[in-house]
Amino acid sequence: MPTSGLFKTVLCFLERFPGFGVFIPCGLESLIKPLCETAIDWICGRNVEADDSEKEKTLGDIAREIMYMDNMTGVFFSSVTRTERKCISFKGEYPEYEDFDVEYPAIVFSSGNMCSFIKDWQKIKMLQNSYTIDEELYQLWVDKHISDLDKLQAIEPPPDFEHK
Repeated sequence: MPTSGLFKTVLCFLERFPGFGVFIPCGLESLIKPLCETAIDWICGRNVEADDSEKEKTLGDIAREIMYMDNMTGVFFSSVTRTERKCISFKGEYPEYEDFDVEYPAIVFSSGNMCSFIKDWQKIKMLQNSYTIDEELYQLWVDKHISDLDKLQAIEPPPDFEHK
């Protein structure tokens, strides 16, 4: 497939203005990869090494992904508080517990479609982890549901949407 002049122009622009970022639709990535030696993450403005799939993930990698999500429409960061319990002493045969609140960070999606996907994905992942379904069926499910989500635009939340 020959490289178009427009594609070369875009790459030159990105080389001159690194980090500008470009949104590349899911199917287009496979067409771009063979045309150049440039990492797709770099083209999209993400500072990730090209051989990222072969290296072990670090907490820094996770932090970069979270920071990348901060620029997405419909994704918010918040916190949730859970009551936890710890054993503080034993009186006779019975332990004495104390409840305390712990605040955890949370990623909030304003889209009901994303919330449904995550809940359903957790269920299907649990089935895969317990070997109730195999990798092939799991991947078919993932591909179908992500393909369905690819057809939907990310939208801003309604004005009265509250996230804390």
